[in-house]
Amino acid sequence: MKSKKVTLPNPIKRRSSTLKTVTLNEPSVPALTGLEITAVVRGDTQQLCILLPRISELTETEVKKLSFKNIAKLSMEVTTFLGD
Repeated sequence: MKSKKVTLPNPIKRRSSTLKTVTLNEPSVPALTGLEITAVVRGDTQQLCILLPRISELTETEVKKLSFKNIAKLSMEVTTFLGD
């Protein structure tokens, strides 16, 4: 399974650290269960809020607080897995 390190345009502050990069793992069938793949490819934020915690170290709460630039960057990177 492939993975990618993505540098966030706006780092995320955690309790005692700052997350500057996120590792995205290639989505597996269980990670995609219940999601519409076409919606993920379109960058549907509701679908990404479900998928990103399944394929990265981000929590659901962190995903819901992402800046526009961060969610856009992660969305683009997720779609590259689906095109390979």
